[in-house]
Amino acid sequence: GNLGLADEATNPIRWMATFGLAGASPLRGRLADSFGLAAYYLAPSGDLARELAATDPIRDEIGAEAYYDARLAPWFHLTFSLQAIDPAELRADSALILG
Repeated sequence: GNLGLADEATNPIRWMATFGLAGASPLRGRLADSFGLAAYYLAPSGDLARELAATDPIRDEIGAEAYYDARLAPWFHLTFSLQAIDPAELRADSALILG
């Protein structure tokens, strides 16, 4: 994972944190498969939030992703992923993306 902090006077992002975990498949007999999980949290600066408050209000943003990569043959992988995003822009809807 990562954690980033910034001076609000010079950066539109106050802080951001990310976390990820990936590895080989826990399923018996699927040793060539892999999986991953990741998440992030982004906090905009107070200056940016105040600047946009009247026209395009924002909040903290949160997102996550999970994937599973199945090796069906040495030359063919099938990957499933799911992403969820709760965007910073208040007018934008949360999204759930299946891929």
